[in-house]
Amino acid sequence: MKTRTSRITGFALGGVMVAAAALTAAPAWATDSASPEVPCDAAGSWWTEDIAPTQAADGLEFAGAHAKAVDWYHTVSGNLQGLPDTSMTITRASGYHTSLVFEINRNGTDGYATIAAEPYQNGWTPGQTGVFTVTQDTLVWTSKILSGPGSQAQPIALSAMAALFPANALISEGIHLQTNSAADQLTTVATVAGCVNDNFVAPVANVPSGSWFTEDTAPVQAADGLLFAGASAKPIDWYHPVSGNLQGVPTTTMTISRASGYHTSLVWEINRTGTSGYATIVAEPYLNGWTPGQTGVFTVTQDTKVWTSKIPNPAPGSQADPITLRDMAALYPTNTIQTEGIHLGSNSVAGQLTSVAALSGAINANFVPAPVIDPIKAYVTRVYHDLFGRNPDPQGLAAWSAALAGGTPYGKVADGITYSAEYRSGMIRDTYSKYLTRLPDSKGAADWLLAMQSGVHIEDMQGGFIASSEFYAKAGGTDAAWITLLYQTVLGRNPAPSEIATWRAQLDKGASRQAVAHGFLYSSEHLTTVVNGYYLKLLGRGIDPTGRAGWVSAIQGGSRDEQIIAGIVASLEYRSHV
Repeated sequence: MKTRTSRITGFALGGVMVAAAALTAAPAWATDSASPEVPCDAAGSWWTEDIAPTQAADGLEFAGAHAKAVDWYHTVSGNLQGLPDTSMTITRASGYHTSLVFEINRNGTDGYATIAAEPYQNGWTPGQTGVFTVTQDTLVWTSKILSGPGSQAQPIALSAMAALFPANALISEGIHLQTNSAADQLTTVATVAGCVNDNFVAPVANVPSGSWFTEDTAPVQAADGLLFAGASAKPIDWYHPVSGNLQGVPTTTMTISRASGYHTSLVWEINRTGTSGYATIVAEPYLNGWTPGQTGVFTVTQDTKVWTSKIPNPAPGSQADPITLRDMAALYPTNTIQTEGIHLGSNSVAGQLTSVAALSGAINANFVPAPVIDPIKAYVTRVYHDLFGRNPDPQGLAAWSAALAGGTPYGKVADGITYSAEYRSGMIRDTYSKYLTRLPDSKGAADWLLAMQSGVHIEDMQGGFIASSEFYAKAGGTDAAWITLLYQTVLGRNPAPSEIATWRAQLDKGASRQAVAHGFLYSSEHLTTVVNGYYLKLLGRGIDPTGRAGWVSAIQGGSRDEQIIAGIVASLEYRSHV
């Protein structure tokens, strides 16, 4: 065996493997008194004293050429006499292997020592793979003994080491590769058995299978990738089945070619205990240094911050306090992955948009990064997605695409879509929800749709709801309470006492609640907010002064909201974003 540097003490050794010698002498601080076995008991998470090993597909990788030790420990109790057979499964190796080590207090409460069990001292050859098992007969050594039996030059059986320190108490157990190990020294440990905390779980390689699918709403295909756009009542997601565990998640990237607002997330759906306990693990760009609207490559590694809704705020691992993917895996050591995907939550902000051009990692090849489709069909698809929250049905896609291809102006097609029964029914539902906090009954929905088709504007409907006895009672049944709720619902703010007094005076003079509501709904303050919402949802930006003056004045002058929305989706700016 070549001369090498001790991975525990750093002094040089030479010669061949040394067999255990009879114990002829003991250090002055040893005692011959007998000590019973104390069973080993594991507790706590795994941790490192210096440098943590790297997670690889075939286990935890301990690689040399570091200025510090590469190690992985967990807390245990008991004593050396009570250690069960302990093994580590080595799947890949070059050079000398890592050691199984046991940190003890020699006298129970003081006198620290590390007991090292090295494969090479127990018949292993450099680069060998398989299961290395430590029993009471395995040769071990400690740097606390500089020469003679129990030193690195003359290892002794574990049972003999225990006899040297009969009052010993275990502190920790672990896997250790010493400081300044050779560059070619590498050991990958797949499993550990014995007195071992369950939190040691080797990575299981992520293997994709099956086709991509959606659980709620599928993204839209665009020329620059898969488009995930906000303001949908359901999440927009794209998943594929994967096997493996969080410990084995490889470096995974998502190339974002277009974005506004906060981005979609990369997510992993897991069973926390291997077979049950569903959870979604979320990696969000903004929690990892990205700014809204940023484009480029978002990369997830074991050090990326993630969270899960299964952990309530503000605990570590919640959205309020994300932790690394590695630490999340330690929380659920027996996890198994079900799916991997891209996710945009339900009811996301209207201006929230991410176009994903490419993915890498444990990704199914069925993800087509940049589908190219007919630009007219892409436009119709985008309009349906923005206005209806769904992909177009084949008949609608064919009809509107044929109209545009045949020369029908975009404005006329947009008018046809926003004046449709489906779109107006959505406006009616939103009005019920906002002002009466309920969904419409079937008769109410039908009656209001007929009224809108006969010329009633959405503001007229909203004014009727605000003036209704139902809204008045919901406010508290007094004029002051009604005015307060009117301000909160329509203008999004609380009124000043003087404003309440002014409107109460108007009501006392005979103004109807309908007239008062009409004034609020057609005010520049309210309509600016409304049109700004249309801009955010459809253009991904706030309203500019020209748009504010033009569209607000148009509604106040008698134009319908449907016309304003159609004008925006027919604009060159909107079409350039398709």
